[in-house]
Amino acid sequence: MPRGADHPEPMQEMVARGIDNWMNGGESIPPGELELQNKNGLPVPVYSSHVMLGLDVGKPEMFCVDVDLSMQKQAQTELQRMATYDRLTDLPNRFLLDEELRYRIKEAERYAHQLAILFIDIDNFKIINDSLGHDHGDILLRSVSERATARLREFEMLARFGGDEFVLVLPRVEDSREVEIVAEKVIDVFSRPFLLDDREVYVTSSIGIALYPEDGENKTDLLKNADMAMYRAKESGRNRFQFFTQSMNRELHRRQDLETRLRQALQLEQFRLHYQPQLDLTTGELVSCEALIRWEVPGEGMISPDDFLPVAERSDLINTIGEWVIEEACRQRRKWKDQGFDLRVDINLSGRQFFYYDVFSVIRRVLKKHDLGYQDLGVELTEQVLIKAGQDTLAGLEWLHSKGMKISLDDFGTGYSSLSYLKKFPVDILKIDREFIDGALSDTNDRSIIEAIVAVGHALGLEVLAEGLETPEQLELVRSAGCDLGQGYLFQRPVPPEELIEGPWLLNRIS
Repeated sequence: MPRGADHPEPMQEMVARGIDNWMNGGESIPPGELELQNKNGLPVPVYSSHVMLGLDVGKPEMFCVDVDLSMQKQAQTELQRMATYDRLTDLPNRFLLDEELRYRIKEAERYAHQLAILFIDIDNFKIINDSLGHDHGDILLRSVSERATARLREFEMLARFGGDEFVLVLPRVEDSREVEIVAEKVIDVFSRPFLLDDREVYVTSSIGIALYPEDGENKTDLLKNADMAMYRAKESGRNRFQFFTQSMNRELHRRQDLETRLRQALQLEQFRLHYQPQLDLTTGELVSCEALIRWEVPGEGMISPDDFLPVAERSDLINTIGEWVIEEACRQRRKWKDQGFDLRVDINLSGRQFFYYDVFSVIRRVLKKHDLGYQDLGVELTEQVLIKAGQDTLAGLEWLHSKGMKISLDDFGTGYSSLSYLKKFPVDILKIDREFIDGALSDTNDRSIIEAIVAVGHALGLEVLAEGLETPEQLELVRSAGCDLGQGYLFQRPVPPEELIEGPWLLNRIS
């Protein structure tokens, strides 16, 4: 028996009966785990076994061996906690979340209650990780967990789902307004800055909400639909919550069908590149063109990129399609070069290609395959991509830039438009979004924005391109504002490659 341990009073009677039964009835005491008491009255887990000697000669002696299991039990408890709790945040993990959801769904079914699932995602968490480092990202995750947990009611559970995603389980819900109040509290958790070492950081969250039983009767459907609603919250501007609706489910099925068709389109070679010219507004010279993907389905015609590219962006398809674009653009550039037609081809790159895919290796390999130089290809990306870019992405862009590749910042003026970012990033061309071009003839604010972008671009040694030119009046306005380059239907729609180089008419369009 462990030193200082004793049988608790209720157990003493049981032990006495066991000894009596053994001595008088031959029924031995089976070995097993017991809980004794130490001198302070605290429980001590032991493995107890008993041996009876001398019973056959009338001189019975019983020996009891108790092995202290405290350390084993402590290790077992720790292993159990490691299996059910997240080590970084000390929140329940997905395993414990599954158990909780099973229990709460049965409870809600039995008592005819609603159950709410809040799927929470930290907006732009990757920027923190990439710009400040993973250690600061971990501090942020712990801080978010501590703040959110402090506001929980006793019967609510906050679990870490993975990465920067959390799930809040709200049982015993009476009406949706109760859920809205909780969601607003979660949003408010992010209203104050988070201190990461000596740096204050502001972040927001997007929340998707699914309710049992109307949005799903099992944990899989509830989590899937809450996740879907969370993405809709992000698409609507972030820093907000969104309830799941059946229209989202229909949209999901539409996207799944479209994704399947996109995979088939790659195999059936249904994609095409059309090219739109970019002209020097002073000389009228055709200096480059933008490669724009088109999907031509037999019997249906063209499917708009606005319909299929967002679907590709949310899957790994964007990388496969993006690689096809790079290959086809370089193949066409090589063909034009062999024909004596010297024209840079600019391609659009998405954030997913930068963040989850080694697009720089692909560019290097395909250029080499077609015996092209870096000046033969240009890349276009948005402000949002640059803002989120980590050190690896920036280093890759700097490398392309140093090799002579032109880098254009697309839709400039619609995003952050920060001068500090323009100084930091390797950019050659600012493309003014057509939104400002459309309104500039009637809105003096849009005209002032165009003039300001031109002034900023030129001050930084950048060229400025006006997108979406459709009328001679728009052309005259952007030329007078100082734009260097132009692109739009006024010159030519995006067309197949053979149509782009027909005739000298391009030189006459802006003379």
